[in-house]
Amino acid sequence: MNYTNYFEWEEKIIELIEHTAELCRSDAQAVVEGQPVVLKQLWDRRDSPEVASEAVLKAASPQG
Repeated sequence: MNYTNYFEWEEKIIELIEHTAELCRSDAQAVVEGQPVVLKQLWDRRDSPEVASEAVLKAASPQG
């Protein structure tokens, strides 16, 4: 799916992080909200939510 709306794109990333990292919704949102620079770069490149969720998780990890 091609996302033209940032909020729909971000919503999909949150859902993917919820499932991938086995987090509750609010924790997944916190992970996403904690990476605004990474999100902007990913959105500017129009990366898919799947690619973006992996990048956000990597950036948020202590080893990031």
